[in-house]
Amino acid sequence: MGFSSIICQSVFFREFLVIFYGNELVLGFILSAWLLSIALGARAYQWAAGWIKDPAGLFLRLTFLFSLLPLALIPLIRLGRSLSGVDYGLFIPFSKMALLCMALVLAPAFIVGFTFPLGCGVIRGDRAVSLVFMAESAGSLAGGVIFSLFLARHASAIQAGALLLILFLIPLACHVIARQGKTLKARLVVAGFCVLGAGAVIGAPAMEDATVLARWRTLVKDLPLAASLNSPYQNLALTRQEDQYSVFFNGVYGYSFPDGYGDAAAAHHVLAQCPRPDNVLVIGQVTPEFAGECLKEPVKKLTAVYFDPAILQLTGPYLTAGQLKTLADPRVETVFQDGRLFVRTCRRKFDLIYLSLPDPSNALINRHYTVEFFREAARILEPGGVLAVRLTSSENYSGGEVLDYSRTLYRTVREVFPFVALCPSTPSFFFAGSEKGSATEDPAVLFGRYQERNIKDTVFTPYIFESLYDARRAALKREALEKMADAPINSDDAPAAYLQSLRLWDRYSSSRLAPVISFFQGKKAGFYLIFPGAALLLFALYLFAFNGGHRQARILCTQFTVASTGLTAMGLSLILTFTYQNVFGSLYEKLGLLLASFMLGLFLGGAEAGRQIGTKKAGLAGFIAVPAQAALVAVMMPVFTGFTHQMPPVFSFLFHGAMAMTGFLTGQAFPLGAHILAQGEMDGREAAARVDWADHLGGAVGALVMGAFLMPVIGMASAARLLALLEVTALLMWGLLRLKHRH
Repeated sequence: MGFSSIICQSVFFREFLVIFYGNELVLGFILSAWLLSIALGARAYQWAAGWIKDPAGLFLRLTFLFSLLPLALIPLIRLGRSLSGVDYGLFIPFSKMALLCMALVLAPAFIVGFTFPLGCGVIRGDRAVSLVFMAESAGSLAGGVIFSLFLARHASAIQAGALLLILFLIPLACHVIARQGKTLKARLVVAGFCVLGAGAVIGAPAMEDATVLARWRTLVKDLPLAASLNSPYQNLALTRQEDQYSVFFNGVYGYSFPDGYGDAAAAHHVLAQCPRPDNVLVIGQVTPEFAGECLKEPVKKLTAVYFDPAILQLTGPYLTAGQLKTLADPRVETVFQDGRLFVRTCRRKFDLIYLSLPDPSNALINRHYTVEFFREAARILEPGGVLAVRLTSSENYSGGEVLDYSRTLYRTVREVFPFVALCPSTPSFFFAGSEKGSATEDPAVLFGRYQERNIKDTVFTPYIFESLYDARRAALKREALEKMADAPINSDDAPAAYLQSLRLWDRYSSSRLAPVISFFQGKKAGFYLIFPGAALLLFALYLFAFNGGHRQARILCTQFTVASTGLTAMGLSLILTFTYQNVFGSLYEKLGLLLASFMLGLFLGGAEAGRQIGTKKAGLAGFIAVPAQAALVAVMMPVFTGFTHQMPPVFSFLFHGAMAMTGFLTGQAFPLGAHILAQGEMDGREAAARVDWADHLGGAVGALVMGAFLMPVIGMASAARLLALLEVTALLMWGLLRLKHRH
């Protein structure tokens, strides 16, 4: 169950990421829905425990049902936009996004939550909880490793579902044979299992193709799909309409080819902003036509950084011999590496760096628009060099969320570069440099540079500079952007531009959450102390004003401690996950491995708790030490994440170690909490169910509040400190309990 659970989460995340246009907000929604459903399953077991007569038989039946669900749910996820009533090309409202995640992960996660205490009831004994917990964690660890290293690269989502089905059919067949021997009924059941497994494997490719095509029709209905593939980094789709091809990244339009005029205009416009573009670095979308136009200029070296080599794998068969010849030109260097990582580790200097990327509508792309990245880019620019930043915006509209978004990015660029030239066209550009006069808003200067280079055989005309840099529109644009006293700086810790993109998403999808986001965005981190303070106050009132009983208060303290540790562990793991993406790139493939590291920590924490229980050393002092450790880890987390921005790729294992540490915390709290409850005249199965409920409820709240709210609003460092205060609240509750009942 642990093995399959982690693979299901990883596959579901990839599938939801495509229909939600690559927005990582879905990670918080999925984890929250998954953990909440597990908590509901554990709660349901508490109600149903008295009616269960054959725990082992029910366990196997439920796991068989679980094994069927991925093959049923993956097609439903791919049709999620239709199920939510959102037409193709439109943004899904956040509320529908959350409800869709909940509806489609409810059944498998509910079974996971129900079968955990059920399995503890089958095994029984003092160490039952820790043994089942360790088994589930070990399976999750193996699942995360296998998914990241094999399934994400070599298997489709449907094939992964078929693998999970076969994985469960084998022990089920063994169980049938063990119970019924070689009877005709047993042989028929086993034969049915074989047919089911073979059918799933044989039918997987056809089912994959059909559901991918159905998903595409909900994303971009009017463009026929020519090819689609899942790379380790994203979903890529290619459409063809006559001789025009378009590439889409996780359902979002990337670029089209051939586009002779568009590529020529972009190339010569950007290169004209650099007085001497000898060495040019382009991060993002580099078509053969764009590269060809750059080579008509006095460019000695054009370095094109693709973060996903599968882009050329997808488009290669559709390129002409001339286009392939352009890419093979010795002046063109193709690098397959994350753009942010390339800039951070590069030892060369460039005259021009061009960010040919989509707007920062998700956290992955936003990493290339932060103050930290701009500082890294400034380091590898030659004196007089220019950084070109492209933004999609309307030249005739500069109000509301669009203006806030542009102000944030403008102020972030100005934080690093003292001189910024504006192009108010659509798309708009910021051309930034450290020396005055390198980049310019004077169309005559740009015209002169272009003419001096004696460029031939191009459809571009330099007379367009006059309209691109209309003095009146440029002045209005600069005046609007300069009113930026309250504009936040976009940083890795507090991704303000990403938050502004969420507000734009909110407007486009009519979610009507912008006032809520604005209300909390204006609050300092201290405002959020209200919530742990309220929990402590209510507990104090229960103890002293209403004279709460010792047993019930002890249960409340135990469950709150487990829940708060689960919330903190989930929050810290999300901070590490997004920091990992900031430093090393896409989560599309690596999420499974990061989750596996977390599960390794769960396993080790469960083993340590089991050792304490087995040697009769498990007591209240050891249990209360867990939130104290969690508070210390939360306080130190901003120090660690700050250090990682200078971390060489070879030290990425430190992230996995930190993830394991956060898992270790809740791995200890879970079995120890169940052991504490079982000492107070409570059945071991009920104790397991109560702790399972509390742990996953806390994790669900942590995933939703941290992943979808706190981190973008107040920043990851402040969020980590709030998690530390939550753990301190748990310690204070135990202190109040001891104060009340010390006699």
